[in-house]
Amino acid sequence: MPFVKLLTNLPKDKLPLQLMPILCEKLASTLEKDLKAFNWILETDKNMSKGPNNESTPYIYMEIRALKVFDTREQMVQHMPKLFGIMTDLTGLGQDQIHILAAPVEPFYLGVNGSIKN
Repeated sequence: MPFVKLLTNLPKDKLPLQLMPILCEKLASTLEKDLKAFNWILETDKNMSKGPNNESTPYIYMEIRALKVFDTREQMVQHMPKLFGIMTDLTGLGQDQIHILAAPVEPFYLGVNGSIKN
């Protein structure tokens, strides 16, 4: 059950149409997760900067959390270049304009249908 949060200082009209559904499709394939399990949040026009005083430069921060995908350093080494590749291909931004935070989720921290995930 991956959760994807994408924040950017760009306006929505400067992003590709259907960015998040397309991103989820690519992530599902890359991470070998069921596309139906993806959840996403997109926040545009944010006051944000990569670095202390770089507010006018396009910037994307993506956070992705998932069960059993980002649990080890080896998994992170395997997936991070692919995540950056997906983001640069979809947005046209350089890797230096993107930050990605990938993190594991323990099932007992995830609330689903009024209970915890087993």
